[in-house]
Amino acid sequence: MRLPLAVLCCGVFCCMAPSRARADAPVASDAGDAGEGPKEDRPSEPQPAEPGDKPADKADAEAPPAPGLRAGLDFYGGVSNLEGQRRFRDGFWAAGAGLAYPSNIYLRWVSRSGAQAKLSLGIGKIYTGPQSTVNQPLEAWYQKPMGRLTATAGKYYVPFALQEWEYETKPGLMLQTERGPYGVALSVNYDENTHNGNAYARASRSFGEGNSVGVSLGAGRGLSYGSIHNRGLAFDATIARRGWQLLSEYMILKRRSSDRFRFGFARLSYENLGRLKPFIAHYSWDDASGAFGTFRSNSAGLGYELSPNLIIEGGYSATSDKNIAWGQLHWTWESDDLR
Repeated sequence: MRLPLAVLCCGVFCCMAPSRARADAPVASDAGDAGEGPKEDRPSEPQPAEPGDKPADKADAEAPPAPGLRAGLDFYGGVSNLEGQRRFRDGFWAAGAGLAYPSNIYLRWVSRSGAQAKLSLGIGKIYTGPQSTVNQPLEAWYQKPMGRLTATAGKYYVPFALQEWEYETKPGLMLQTERGPYGVALSVNYDENTHNGNAYARASRSFGEGNSVGVSLGAGRGLSYGSIHNRGLAFDATIARRGWQLLSEYMILKRRSSDRFRFGFARLSYENLGRLKPFIAHYSWDDASGAFGTFRSNSAGLGYELSPNLIIEGGYSATSDKNIAWGQLHWTWESDDLR
């Protein structure tokens, strides 16, 4: 995801098993217990950066959105052998740990001057199921370029690492800037689970096309899915060469040293097989506080582009709990200008 404009905005439509944090990731309660809640996931647009996009799985950024008012759909549907997710209507996380990318409908407005606004509503189990722990809307933000800065206000995906773990939307205010190969995103947000303020910062440095490194900081109780952790540090790197792309991230969250949470992942994909997009990946996390538990996963999968707007994806994950197989369709659609 080649982190344009502050690195947190990458496209929202992956062409293979998306790489991001689960929209269905466990949401920790105030007591530190794990719950069922979104966490999402998903991919890329260059300037102006769209705060709803997570870093893309592709090294090449997509064209910026055309001016106008458009309605759209980003829908997943599939099957797996994971208990409780035999059939699903949200995107499945390649780690084999559950759902991660909310299916949604949206309205997006883009002005000729570069200002943008977006309203999206989750339509899958993550946002409409009986066990949902997140509130609509999925996104509701306005963004405006201001010289070298871009300001975003509303509810958007917070900027933290590659958003492979920390992939959730929160209301707040964000400033982003990009100067040459350097990018910075600063965000202050309100956590609806703990009713506390959170702060996030990410700085990145690109090295040629598709290569970058980043460091992120987070602060405030509930900074990740309402957990008890109140400090966060993360490092990430993206390397692209001759059709290969390696995404990697390592993060630490803690309140005290006895509550430390660690997450790491690495994913290698190959982009030069036409419509086929194979990948392999490793995921691991461990939480001494007990909020997110312990998990290990080695995954492999394949995406096939049936059409520019329809992709079939499948994968197999050997996890520390059980072996998980899944398959899904990912359909995206956007209307012509409604005005």
